[in-house]
Amino acid sequence: MKSNHIKRIFLFYLPIVLPLPAQAVIIDGTFKGKVLSVSDNGDNNNPYYVDFFSENLEGSGFTGSFWYDTELAHANMGSTGQWRYSENTDWFGITFYVDGKTLNPDNIPDGSTQASTLELHTISDPNGYTGIRDFTTEHFGLREFVTATKEGYISEQSAGISFLEQIIPLLNGNSLIQNFTWYDTGEHYDNWDDIPGLALYFNYNTDPEQLINAGLAARLSEITVKPRQINVTEPSTLLLLILCGTSLLIRNRKRIQ
Repeated sequence: MKSNHIKRIFLFYLPIVLPLPAQAVIIDGTFKGKVLSVSDNGDNNNPYYVDFFSENLEGSGFTGSFWYDTELAHANMGSTGQWRYSENTDWFGITFYVDGKTLNPDNIPDGSTQASTLELHTISDPNGYTGIRDFTTEHFGLREFVTATKEGYISEQSAGISFLEQIIPLLNGNSLIQNFTWYDTGEHYDNWDDIPGLALYFNYNTDPEQLINAGLAARLSEITVKPRQINVTEPSTLLLLILCGTSLLIRNRKRIQ
């Protein structure tokens, strides 16, 4: 085979085997609801803590937003329900707008250095602890924990939302990779475990100039989700194999000649 013919084959396949864009999905979501309970040592007249939340915040409305990368944390829990977590991978973010504040665990105190980020993709107990609940495909939750340090003092913030069994069956295949909006019916529940949508935020800071020990739990009244696709560059394995096959063909032709 002549060299110029070999070059033509190479140039023909070169654009094919160059990295091609693939589609990854980012989930964008919003939520709103009302505050169920507030824990704030400052508001409880504890002299060691600052007033973080306003008094009588229970019953107040709030809104929020979240996103997560389904390529790094899959949208489905799976049939057995397992912990899915990772540190410092930045696949999830959540923000609360409540009491005139913008609450985001990634917004660490001034002068502090972020120490770690723990992101959980699972269901969590309504009391705020990521514990054991019935692990099934009808339960879905997202949590973000961020720790920061400053001169030996520690700041810890966590935030998250949970969708319970009344919400997930509305989704096709239990996946959030689809457009949907859910509204709470306002039904009364004796136990928090039965509330279909919950939101939680906690803030703990040991800095003596700004001692904080506060948190809130809220009931979601509305959730919206809209997936968006982004281009991710990756090589095409199949077409790389085509190029390899062409190279072998050229080598065999040389042997015959």
